Amino acid sequence: MKKPTTDAELVAAARSGSIAAFEYLVLRHQDRLYRQAMGYLRSEEDARDALQDAFLKAFAGLDALHD
Repeated sequence: MKKPTTDAELVAAARSGSIAAFEYLVLRHQDRLYRQAMGYLRSEEDARDALQDAFLKAFAGLDALHD
């Protein structure tokens, strides 16, 4: 089986229980999302908190995702 590489493949793997796949998604997108949060919030601490909350909600809501 090939290693998942697209976001869709990683989400599918994460939905199947792969914590590593979700971790890879976080690593792939965290810098861009952090910069975006900083643009809105103008506070490093608030941006980090917002990102953490967003990733926790994303993880908790994996089963609700649809294509």
